[in-house]
Amino acid sequence: MKRVLTAVLLMTLPLLASGETDQIKAGFSGTIWRKFSETEKVIYLKGIYSGIMWGQSKIKDEFILNTSFDTIEDGLNAFYEDFQNRNIVVIYALKIVSKQIRGDNKEDIQSDILRYRRLFSTTADKVRQQPPERDK
Repeated sequence: MKRVLTAVLLMTLPLLASGETDQIKAGFSGTIWRKFSETEKVIYLKGIYSGIMWGQSKIKDEFILNTSFDTIEDGLNAFYEDFQNRNIVVIYALKIVSKQIRGDNKEDIQSDILRYRRLFSTTADKVRQQPPERDK
């Protein structure tokens, strides 16, 4: 029963969250991620991965699949420790963390981080309404 209540709460969070969800249409930012409990974080990650896997998404190769949710959660927590990353939506941060876990090129990762910071900056309202360019 407790799990069901938690799941329902997570589904309604976009409706209850502050005005930030009005600005960011693609998901939760790092600011909201940092407010989640550990259980809420794992449930949110399971939702993302379920959507990727069950939806047979073409982007599933961009996400690390052979690690634990604890590792991913730790990576996202570390990523959002930097205040400059907190406007970046979780799904994009998850792409960065996946690259870090895989050991991808650090310069490419840093380039992606800078691009996402610009994309989700508070002054990028027009860009935010358009999908980001595809990663290479």
